[in-house]
Amino acid sequence: MNLFFIPSFLNTNDIVESPVYAKSMIPNWYKEIKPASEIFKENLNVKNCMPFFDSMSSGYIQKTWTDIHVNKNNDGTITIQSSSDIQMISSRNSVSIPIGNDFYQTEFIWQRQWTPKLPNGYSMLVTHPFNRVDLPFFTLSAIVDSDQYNHERVGNIPFYIKNGFTGVIPKGTPMFQILPFKREEWESVIVEYSDEDWQLKEKEKNKYSFGSYKKQFWQKKQYN
Repeated sequence: MNLFFIPSFLNTNDIVESPVYAKSMIPNWYKEIKPASEIFKENLNVKNCMPFFDSMSSGYIQKTWTDIHVNKNNDGTITIQSSSDIQMISSRNSVSIPIGNDFYQTEFIWQRQWTPKLPNGYSMLVTHPFNRVDLPFFTLSAIVDSDQYNHERVGNIPFYIKNGFTGVIPKGTPMFQILPFKREEWESVIVEYSDEDWQLKEKEKNKYSFGSYKKQFWQKKQYN
């Protein structure tokens, strides 16, 4: 299955690195977490959680291609500056959604410079990099039917800067995450409670005293 990233301009590839595998952008703070061992199971943490890791390592990440300087003005607003021959950020005069006091009251826009094209029947989730609460901004989420619609030369992805942050967002910071998925029709079904079924599931899960999910149920995901 191929996902195509189409450059928006002739010189895009010379200036803006195309989206990279999310698995190549695992942050150092995650790598430094020490997982619990089979002996000290009471110290379980996110390093022992494969679903947590899967979310961070699945799909693709667009990185900033130059430093971003965030400066606070005397009136409490902020100014963003970056140096690039291809625009990375724009802004809007009004904020689209209620963001409270957690963010500066300016809606900024990531300028997506690589247009994804997916196979027929697939859509694309664009979202804030999963579990990256450490970033000084928050990117909004959207779903695009990128098999049918890949006609926007430059995509607009809103984001907000955390209130109180000033300084530099360095080149190479993840801007947003891209996760392709197949469109299918779903219908929810409510199942009656069965104690027998739960006991069978518990018995199967407890086949291993430690790491049962990874050893029995986890499926490897491939994004290359």
